[in-house]
Amino acid sequence: MFNKKKYYILILALVFALFFMNASAATGPASETERDRIPRKEFAALLERNPDVIGRISILGTNVDYPVLHDGTHFYLDHDIDRRAIISAAIYMDPANSLERDDYNRLLHGHHMKNGTMFRDIVKYKTARFFDEHRLIRFDTLYDYMLWEVFSVYVLDADREGMTTDYMGNDELYVQMLNGYAERSMFKIEGLSLNAWDRILTLSTCSYETSNSRTIVHARLINKNGIQVAAPTVVLYD
Repeated sequence: MFNKKKYYILILALVFALFFMNASAATGPASETERDRIPRKEFAALLERNPDVIGRISILGTNVDYPVLHDGTHFYLDHDIDRRAIISAAIYMDPANSLERDDYNRLLHGHHMKNGTMFRDIVKYKTARFFDEHRLIRFDTLYDYMLWEVFSVYVLDADREGMTTDYMGNDELYVQMLNGYAERSMFKIEGLSLNAWDRILTLSTCSYETSNSRTIVHARLINKNGIQVAAPTVVLYD
């Protein structure tokens, strides 16, 4: 039986893979060492604007398409890419993360703006249709093209719990946490198998179920620089 959802995901994955391969061909082969120290050319203008830029996030069919910043603090919680104090601020990577490490979990923060900008669309993942139709996220760093697939969404009360990026180098603990994220999700994924090799991206934005709620979205890396590192799955929901 034809599965429209699976077809949609595979077609998008193929498009992204072709893009990655073409981009690599255009810039020529690069060793891991070269990629580690030479930012992609497409970030040149952004880096000139602000050297704290470390990547870009975009989600097809949403307003999410922004540079990601990181300076090791929460400065960009209330400042934009031009370092101006402003309520909408910027999308930024958590201070506990580093672009120079292979972090298990990269955590991005963004405000829930009423005008639909920044991470406002992230809260839409709490609806089954949106979750199903927006499973793919592009989060590229200065050095790597990366495609991520959403596998979990839920709400947490930030007054009672936080989101960790530190699993103490313990693979067993990490897998337990991954499975916990999946089990906690409002929508379940058929055939999802998480392991210590998975790397995840976490998006966090304000939510209003309590006075200090956060909508949390987890996605796992499925394609890096045109190489599939995990197979995409199909969304199932009640």
